[in-house]
Amino acid sequence: MRDKIKAEAIANEICMNKKYRKGAVVLVEGRTDKVLFDKFVDTKHCHIKDATGKQKVIKAIPMIKERNPALKVFGIVDSDFYRLDGQSLNSDILVTDTHDIETMMIKTKALDYAMSEYANEERLKAFFEKNSKDLRETLLESSVWIGYLLWISQKGFPLSFNELDFKKFVDNENLEFNLNNFIFEILGKNGNFRYDAQTLKNKLNEAFDIAHDKWQVCRGHDMIKILILGLQYIFGICDCKKLNQQQLHDIIESKLIEAYNSSDFVNTELYDSIKRWETENDQITLNPNL
Repeated sequence: MRDKIKAEAIANEICMNKKYRKGAVVLVEGRTDKVLFDKFVDTKHCHIKDATGKQKVIKAIPMIKERNPALKVFGIVDSDFYRLDGQSLNSDILVTDTHDIETMMIKTKALDYAMSEYANEERLKAFFEKNSKDLRETLLESSVWIGYLLWISQKGFPLSFNELDFKKFVDNENLEFNLNNFIFEILGKNGNFRYDAQTLKNKLNEAFDIAHDKWQVCRGHDMIKILILGLQYIFGICDCKKLNQQQLHDIIESKLIEAYNSSDFVNTELYDSIKRWETENDQITLNPNL
């Protein structure tokens, strides 16, 4: 039901509700974003509003600015593929440093904190030694082709990525990604897709560029899905086997938010963008104690 709320309804609420007339208003994509940024704003001078969707943030901001120019409002959205596409948004819509909020957190020690509670230390150490790479590198390498195909799908190759079974293309013994199995899984979920496996593989090879920052290509959603396989089958504590994937996803997300702290945030481009917005608009939004 929340997803059906239109951008215009969000703009109307902000323009008409008196509580938004004092201080800044920050529109974010969803619940996770709101919970995270609530940790860093000055609640006396800033309201965070969950717009239940990225496009609603992008559409609602100019509506609000047009209807009530006096309101101090900006949005925060996932950068997704903006940097790969060389695309920029207006100055009132700020973007994450990496592909999305989840990858911003995974990139920091917040991931280590989550693993300290839900990974078996000896099993995780053995996994590192066997694979000769750390957990972040593993997650990036095993999700990068998913990111590339998602990018391609937005350029005239519309594909559904819903309900993918990651066990069919990510090895639950070492978390290695199998591109052929992934393509077959995607094609199986997109029965009416007009291209074959080889065409998709060719498109992926054309899109790949070693100079691309994997943190811009990979989705946090996919990285967490792969991490869940690791916790369930390789290095998780015994309790992880008793939980389903959704329960583990919610736990990991909650632990990442809990552990992502002000020292992580103040070292981001997003923080710098918010500070510039504050200066340009003569408005406090962030907690002065950051």
